[in-house]
This record gives sequence, structure tokens and C-alpha cells, in this order.
Amino acid sequence: MDAQFVSSGAPSLSEHVMDELERRFRASQRLITRSNIGDIGAEVANALRRELDAANRDAAQSSGHLVNLATEFKGRWPAAAADLAPAVEDRQGYLELLGTIAAHRLPDHESRFLKLLRERSRDMVGDLRSEILAAPDEVRDRIAPVNSSLRKSPFDRDRFLSIRVKTNRPSAAKEFLDDLRAIAEGGWEDDDAETAETRFRTLARIMRRLESSDHVDRQWKNQCLDTRLHVTFLADEIDEDERVHATFDSAGALSGGQQQKLAVFCLAAALRYQLADADDAHTKYGTVVLDEAFDKADARFTRMALDVFTEFGFHLVLATPHKLLQTLEPYIGGVTVVENPTRRKSEFADVTWERR
Repeated sequence: MDAQFVSSGAPSLSEHVMDELERRFRASQRLITRSNIGDIGAEVANALRRELDAANRDAAQSSGHLVNLATEFKGRWPAAAADLAPAVEDRQGYLELLGTIAAHRLPDHESRFLKLLRERSRDMVGDLRSEILAAPDEVRDRIAPVNSSLRKSPFDRDRFLSIRVKTNRPSAAKEFLDDLRAIAEGGWEDDDAETAETRFRTLARIMRRLESSDHVDRQWKNQCLDTRLHVTFLADEIDEDERVHATFDSAGALSGGQQQKLAVFCLAAALRYQLADADDAHTKYGTVVLDEAFDKADARFTRMALDVFTEFGFHLVLATPHKLLQTLEPYIGGVTVVENPTRRKSEFADVTWERR
């Protein structure tokens, strides 16, 4: 006998719930009577508890998965999820963010990003790295004619000075080149999104430092991009067969006269390097003013130094003590004597002589 049971003490249920319970009871036993309704109710209740336990497990698993995804998303794109917590309570915010990403077709832009990263970065970053690496060789090419001129003016008896370029990059420049290689080299066509993003993060970090006005970053940029800081210069004293007899990285161990001679030779070489291109016979600007010139050098060293300036085509203006006039006479075309006997007023007098 069919029956419907309504308990006056039962909570009020929606029509949908009543229909679902009716369906479950009827699925268990089509004919419900007073004698079997208790067993049928227990069976339906047990089934509901099992479904509830399964649903709770699924919910806990889904919650954990959502938290993991949200945590990973915030770690990779913190700005995009700045107002969201990696929690189930903010799931609606993440769904809205997903909708925005889909509406803006960001996956399509990601493909274009990978294409640009492959093509532009490989070319531009690779070119920059190649230029930095090639800079020391360019310096050596420009030093070659300087050394050729130095070979025409003895530095000492049967000895000549030769400038040697040594690559000596700062650690910051070495790390910079390693980063450029990581961006530009490798199998670009085989890059997945994660590898491409790793390249991009490296590139973005470099660009931020290059654009920064912070003092530390400006120093870093200077060390990385100013290739003059990537080389040091050594002066080798060589013979006619180019055998090296001494190498100078400074003048600290030399006597006063030797220091001055080395300084003058290096000065002449540096001026030739700065004021003339590799193929120029003469410098673009040729007047050199030396104060207290050769005051510590003997006559032989002085003539050697003057010969090297003459060989490089420089016009010298020298301020020097009277004692060197006889040594300097073959190299100069006029003399002005400056005196200040009273310490209050300087007096000038031009001196002329006939060349023999």
C-alpha cells in the first residue's frame, strides 16, 4: 500500500528536496508500507552519508588544488593577483581574472611574445654580446700603428717599447656576458613556455638595471658597457727580434729619470691612439704642452723622448729649466724666457738664435 508520511516535527523542506527523497525512496522500494519504511529510510540515509563523505573528500582535494594553483600564480605574476589571497574564499576573484585573460586573448599574445623573443632577442642581444667580446681586438688593431711608430724611436740602447693589450674584464662584465649568452644562445625553436619565460626574466632584470638611475646600477652599467674598462695596457721592452726583456705595468720600481721616460713614451703613444685613426699618418690635433718637461731625465733619455714625439708628428710646447736648453735646441724653433725675480711680476723675453 502506497503511503506518504509527513511528520509534524520534521523541518520544512523545499519541493526539490522532497522530490529527490521521493525518487530515492522509490528507487529503493517501489511499494512503501509502514513495515518497510524504516529499513528503506536507513538505506537512503546510509547512501546519502556515503555521498556526503565522497563530496567532502572531493571538496578538500579541489580546495588544495586551487590553493596550489593560486599560490603558483601569485608567485609568477604577483602584480596580477595583488588583491587576491591563495585561498578558496577568493576563488571568484581568480575566476574573474581567468575571464579577463581569455577576453584579452593573452594566450595568443603569448605565442607572439615567444616569436619576438626568439627573433629579436637572439639578434639584438647576440649582437651586443659580440660587440663587447670584439672590443679588445679592436683596441689591439688600433694599437698596431702606435707600436709601429714606437719601433722607429729607441726606448733604450737597442731596445724599443711595445704596448700590449690584455683583456681584463671586471666580474660584473663577465656575469653580464654570461646572461647575454643565456638569452641569445641555444635551441630557440625547441623552447617551451617555461624556458622562454626564464630567458625573458633574465632579459627583464638586465633592462631594469640598464634603465635604473640608482648609483650602484649606474656603476654596474659602466663596468658592463664601457669596454675601455675591459682591457689593461702593459709596456714591453723588446729588442729587434721582438724578444721581451722587461714588462712594465707601472713605473713604481724605476728611478726618477726612467719613470719620466716611460711616462713620456706612454703619453705619446696614448695621444697617438686618441687623436688619430689607425690609417692616419698624422694626428688630427698635434700641439702638446708639457710642464716641467724632462726635468728628471738625463740628456740621452730626453732626446729619446723627444724623438718619439717627433716621430708621432706632435708640435711641442715645453716649460723646462734652463739646464736642458742645449739638449732641447735641435727640437725647438723658439724660446721664451720667463722670470719673476721679485715674486710679484713675471717678465718675458723671446730668445732667437741662428741654426747651424
